[in-house]
Amino acid sequence: KFDINYEFDMRRKDLKEYLALVKKYKSTNNKRIKTDIWEKIEKIKSSFDDIVSSPELKQLKLLEKELKKASQISLFEDDTIERIRYEQVQKQVKEAKKKLGVRLKNPMYSGGMEWRMEFPEILGDNGEFIGFDLLIGNPPYIFSKNQSFTEEMKTY
Repeated sequence: KFDINYEFDMRRKDLKEYLALVKKYKSTNNKRIKTDIWEKIEKIKSSFDDIVSSPELKQLKLLEKELKKASQISLFEDDTIERIRYEQVQKQVKEAKKKLGVRLKNPMYSGGMEWRMEFPEILGDNGEFIGFDLLIGNPPYIFSKNQSFTEEMKTY
């Protein structure tokens, strides 16, 4: 949902609270406390779902600023050129909204997880991406049952 270079605004009270809750969640063994903390974590995470960072949104915001400028038609000069420009920008805004809508409806985008929210340990104190050392994934067990796999393929 967020660009890799997107830095969370660490001044947001709820982000700092989120990071503290995640630490607390991981350090406790009490199931009741974990459940309470988890509910708070999910509430904060859902507020971050409302924030979108995409090239389509950036383009739309830029065009909306341009549209606002173009709407300030001069009262004293011939405004034909300004009206044409306004209509052009208005069409561009409409197209940008359509592109953003397509992006937001994309199942990969809407159902995706924000890894920085799921693994806040990889963020620095200022919300910047500091990374991780190793990523371990499960092998595709489905294919290991398939007899069409050659022995050479099974080594991978």
